[in-house]
This record gives sequence, structure tokens and C-alpha cells, in this order.
Amino acid sequence: MRRHRYKVGKRVVIRHGACAGPMTGVITRLTWYPTKVNRPTRATYTVKGDDGLIYPLLGIDKESEGGNICTKDTKAGHVIDRSVDYEDIKQPSNDELKYKVHGISDLRDLCKKRKLPKYGRKADLIDRLIIWDKQNENKN
Repeated sequence: MRRHRYKVGKRVVIRHGACAGPMTGVITRLTWYPTKVNRPTRATYTVKGDDGLIYPLLGIDKESEGGNICTKDTKAGHVIDRSVDYEDIKQPSNDELKYKVHGISDLRDLCKKRKLPKYGRKADLIDRLIIWDKQNENKN
């Protein structure tokens, strides 16, 4: 993000590693943080939380590893109940776990041995190998 979305004095909802859960606070400073050498700087914020602590270098919506301003919560004006907002996380099957431990070059070698296409992302290669296993499982 190359510009600041919020102004000084705006009340926002933040999530930070130092606080137990989401909390509200007020933006006290607009800051800039260099992400990498020879790259443009990132717009960050310093927020004074309602607990009295200062939270520096906050990004927006999972942009920063340390802490962030939650856009949906800030627009709503309060912390949104996340119990209904969570997506169901798909647990990997045993077949997927069997192949996830391998690197992409190993997966390409396995595809080559089985005469499958060896291009694409790691997830694509794993899917091809799982389908091949299931088709050949019935033949044995």
C-alpha cells in the first residue's frame, strides 16, 4: 500500500500480537516502513490502544506480520463476531499428506515415472498423483 487510508485521530479496530484479541484504538501517527532494499516504502500506522499501549508499524488487513488494522471491523465501528465469519478449513487427506512432504522436483519425477504431465504448481502435481493413485488402486 503506497498511501494511507486512514487519518490521524480515526478510531480503528486492531489485531496485534501483543494484545489478547481485537481491540480499538486511535491512530496517532502516519508512518512509512521500508519493506525491502530498493523497494517502495509501505504506509503504516501508529495506534494508541484503549489499554494505553502504543502499537507501531501496523498495516491493514493481514499486510503486516506484527499487527494490523481490521477494515471490516473499523467500518462496522466494533469488533465483528468471527464465529460466523470463519471459513471451514479443509483438512488435508492422507494422500495429500503423503505427497506434501516432497519438494516440487521430487513430485515432477514421480509424475514423469507415471507418465503424467510434470508442469504446474505443487498443488496441481499432488492432485494428479492422487488421481493416478486412486485409478490404479482399483486395478491392483
